[in-house]
Amino acid sequence: MTAEGQKIYDEVLSAVRERRTVTVSTLDKDKLNQVYDCVTADYPELFYISGYTYTKHSVMDKLLSISFEGNYEMTARQQEDAQKIVDDYTARCFDDLPADADQYETAKYLFDYIVTHTDYDTAAEDNQTILSAMQNGRSVCSGYAKSFQFLLNKAGIPCTLVTGTACGSPHAWNLVLLDGDYYFFDVTFGDASYLGSDVNRAVTGYEYFGVTSEETGRTHTADGRIPLPVCRAEADNYYVHENARLQSCDTQRIAELARKAAAEGAGILRLQAATAPLYDELLDQLIGQQKIYNFLPGVRSLNYIRDKDMRTLTFCF
Repeated sequence: MTAEGQKIYDEVLSAVRERRTVTVSTLDKDKLNQVYDCVTADYPELFYISGYTYTKHSVMDKLLSISFEGNYEMTARQQEDAQKIVDDYTARCFDDLPADADQYETAKYLFDYIVTHTDYDTAAEDNQTILSAMQNGRSVCSGYAKSFQFLLNKAGIPCTLVTGTACGSPHAWNLVLLDGDYYFFDVTFGDASYLGSDVNRAVTGYEYFGVTSEETGRTHTADGRIPLPVCRAEADNYYVHENARLQSCDTQRIAELARKAAAEGAGILRLQAATAPLYDELLDQLIGQQKIYNFLPGVRSLNYIRDKDMRTLTFCF
């Protein structure tokens, strides 16, 4: 952001926080709108604002200044009461986060916490803000993404909101600076209640945990409201970090991952293919020919979830 843009940004943020009208350092309403989008993308804790009103001040048809004033969803007292709910939720969430958790572990803990404590519900109240998830445990993509952003920022991990479409529908997800590199995250896509999985238990999906621009672009398209970096890092991708991304149909590696999954007791084996041809091969070998049972001795039946776009297979046994 330019120095001029940063000045407008600070003016808008201050005006919203203090609930006052300010004269901004621009005569360009489009620039003001762009800056406002950046502010609201960066601060999910501004759950009490629903937009803004700008007023042009002119003399003899000459534009002299523009003033900015926020539009608020609640009174200052209501905002205080809602903030207490957010604070209580945040305290409960961080209570079980290990003090020595690194950035990857922190991101995974917060990702899991939101998925576990939130159900996808298009009828949820306040579903465009963090209140929906934190007060009622029900939300849509905006509530999931803003809650993840808020908690990551509280943990000292920079995160912002990204809006656009996913699989052709309006959607929101996150851009995260994790261990010095940028990644995309989509908590909503990690929740089985959103995906409508027919597996008979809740299974958190990590297909969109720490993904690149190329991977995200297979299903997601940002609307361009804020500039985004090209994400290429893979070290903190879930499947890479957990050594579950396969480069070949390596039976020894699959057996190791299956033993680890069985030992953990959750009964979930997650695999990802590095390439599309390998994904097809894994589908044929493990599901088509049912060789997955060779790696899970004693298991007689299981469910599985497959994601062709992200080349993943999740077995529940």
